[in-house]
Amino acid sequence: MIVRVIQSMYEGTLTSVKMGVDESAEFTVKVGNHQGSVLSTLLFIIVLEALNKNSGSICHENCFMLTI
Repeated sequence: MIVRVIQSMYEGTLTSVKMGVDESAEFTVKVGNHQGSVLSTLLFIIVLEALNKNSGSICHENCFMLTI
């Protein structure tokens, strides 16, 4: 259920870019975390942990492991 709540926060997100006094047309955000969101750090750590768990099978030499 918590996954669905987080997904709903990110689905259909629109943003625009401010350039001086002008602002671009809105466009859909398809990747990334919301800037300044309290969930951003948690989601980043969850993804890093998943990558860390899976990295042993694809990383053979000249690799480093990040442990959180």
